[in-house]
Amino acid sequence: MIPRLFVYTLFLLSQCDCGGGWAESDTKAATDAVRLEGMALELCAPDGGACAPSQVRALERAAYCLNASQLARHGQAVAEGGPACLPN
Repeated sequence: MIPRLFVYTLFLLSQCDCGGGWAESDTKAATDAVRLEGMALELCAPDGGACAPSQVRALERAAYCLNASQLARHGQAVAEGGPACLPN
């Protein structure tokens, strides 16, 4: 009986994200942040991109907040002095 209970407990622990590992929300945030950074690079392309500072700042803010959310989910400190990422 005890070995069966032990196996069941291990199974339950493996099904939750109790270890603080990589989650689906981390994958989405990282993918979106990379896309936003790519968009900012395209805006400022040396071959005639229209590099409007307000657009670049908006893309950078969004990427920063996505990365900050990953850090917060894993209990890590977020660098001070960045944009406010909380919804209004």
